[in-house]
Amino acid sequence: MAEKKVLILSCNTGGGHNAAGRAIFEELCRRGCSCAFADYLGLASRRISRNISQGYVDMVTKVPRLFGIIYKAGGLISSRYIKSPVYYANVLNKDNLRRFIQENGFNVAVMPHLFPAEALTALNKRGDVNVRSVVISTDYTCIPFWEETKPDVFILPHRELVQEYCRAGIPPERLLPLGIPVSEQFNKRTDKQTARVKLGLNPERPCVLIMSGSMGFGDASSLISGLLSRYGDGVSAVLLGGGNQQLKSRVRSEFAGRDNVTVVDFTPLVGLYMDAADVLLTKPGGLTTTEFAVKNVPAILTRPIPGCETKNAEFFTSHGMAASCKSVADQLEVIDLLLSNRAAREKMMRAQRENINRFAARDICDYILRD
Repeated sequence: MAEKKVLILSCNTGGGHNAAGRAIFEELCRRGCSCAFADYLGLASRRISRNISQGYVDMVTKVPRLFGIIYKAGGLISSRYIKSPVYYANVLNKDNLRRFIQENGFNVAVMPHLFPAEALTALNKRGDVNVRSVVISTDYTCIPFWEETKPDVFILPHRELVQEYCRAGIPPERLLPLGIPVSEQFNKRTDKQTARVKLGLNPERPCVLIMSGSMGFGDASSLISGLLSRYGDGVSAVLLGGGNQQLKSRVRSEFAGRDNVTVVDFTPLVGLYMDAADVLLTKPGGLTTTEFAVKNVPAILTRPIPGCETKNAEFFTSHGMAASCKSVADQLEVIDLLLSNRAAREKMMRAQRENINRFAARDICDYILRD
C-alpha cells in the first residue's frame, strides 16, 4: 500500500469548515503523516477566493433572510438525478484541482466543504485522478447538494443523521457517523479558577462567555447591559469578538471603565476561555456547538443564520445539549437558571457527553490512515 499523502480542502466561507479541516491536519501532523491544507477556491486565485468568501459572509450577516430563502430553494431543487448550478460552478475549477493533486502526489482528499467535493466528484467521474475521498459534514443536518457528490465516505456528526442522508439518496454504506473533528485544545481541561487566573479574570466571579463567531453574534451590548443590571460587579462578561471590529469598538466604548467586562480580539485561547466560563452564548454554528459540547460547557444558542444553523439549534435543543433563545430577555432568564441551578447545568452537560464524540478527529484519522 502506498504511503498516504493527504490533501485537506476547505473554503473561507465561515470559520467552521476551516476549523474542522485544521483539526484533521493537526492530528495527521501529530502522527507524522504527509499532509497539506489548501483553500479550494484559492486554487483558482486569491482574488476569486476572497470575493466569493466575502460575498457569502456579507450575505449571511447583512441579509440573512435572503440567505435563508436561497438555502430553502436549494433544498427544493436538490436532487440525486439533476446537477445543480452549484455543481457546475465548482466544475469550472476542477482543472486547477486536478493539477494541484497530480503535481503534489496526493492520494487522499479530505473535504469539510461542499465546493471541493463537487469538483472532485467531476474529476473522479472522468477518471482524471485516483484519490480516496472523504467528506466531513460540519452541520447537524444534510445540507442541499451533498447528494451530488460521490466520496468514498461521508463522516456524519451523529448516528441519528444517517436516515436523513439516506433519504437524500446517499447510500448507507457510505455513511460513517464519527462526529465533527475539533482541535485538541478543546479536549484539554483546566479548572475554572485556574483558567480565570491565567486569563486575568476574577477567579471568584461567575463568568458568562459571549462568542461572536466569524460572522457575528447579535445584540451583545444589550446582553452585557442586562447582565450588569442583574449582577452588577458580581459577574464577569467576556466577549470574544474575533475579527468583528465594529462590535468590539462599540462594546469597549459603551463599557469603558468596567473591570468586569472584557473584550478579546482574535485569540488562540478559545478553549481556555471556555474552561473559565459557567455559561456560554453563541450562535449555532456546527463547529462552535461541537467545541463547547466537547468542553462540556452549559450553553445558550442565540439567533441562528436561517438554514443549517437553524437545524443545528434544533438538534442541540432536542437532545438537551443547549438552550435556544432569540431575545435578550429570554437569554438573561436562562443565564439565571444555569448560574443558580446546579441540576440544570449537570443535565445539560450530561447530554453533551452522551451525544458528542470528543475524539472525532482521532477516529476520523484512524479511518483515513487505515489500509
